[in-house]
Amino acid sequence: MEVLSQSVEHLAHLVEKILQLAHIDAGRVELRLEPTRLQDLAELIIGNHQAMARQAGVRLRLLPSTPAIQVMADPKRLVEVLNNLVENGIQYTPGDGEVTLSISTVETEQRAWATVEIRDTGIGIPEDELPYVFERFFRGRIPQVMQKSGTGLGLAIVKEIVELHGGWTTIESEVNTGSAVTIYLPLLNA
Repeated sequence: MEVLSQSVEHLAHLVEKILQLAHIDAGRVELRLEPTRLQDLAELIIGNHQAMARQAGVRLRLLPSTPAIQVMADPKRLVEVLNNLVENGIQYTPGDGEVTLSISTVETEQRAWATVEIRDTGIGIPEDELPYVFERFFRGRIPQVMQKSGTGLGLAIVKEIVELHGGWTTIESEVNTGSAVTIYLPLLNA
């Protein structure tokens, strides 16, 4: 019964993610934009995932930053993005590892951007797989060998939501060292 229950839960999660992407593709995702302090969202995400991190034996922390960094965003959608990235970091980081979230600003493409980086000391991603991680249904070799659950849709949804906000997403990774996913969002009043 437990295996059946897990299979049903996995399928329900998969259907939810597919429907979410279908809404994005159809242009039916409405963003409720408002001035949003990234520090507030980060503190919420870190607080909500401490139990999951403890259970996995992973340290989860928010690095100090300027608390006033704001973006014009849909807080609910950004929480979804950060939930996905932090959960991935915890899931793919072995016990006694660390997942950190940091907020910053950067000047690029002739304007100021807010950045949120989720960095882990996890299993990492092989270099030849990095170009594909934001593609729908892509799952790397290592998670499959380790039998880690997943749909291959989380990072695709992250990318789409960030792009709806006028930003973009990058990833850096090295096998057995960890990964860093950074989202870039237009800085409010930049």
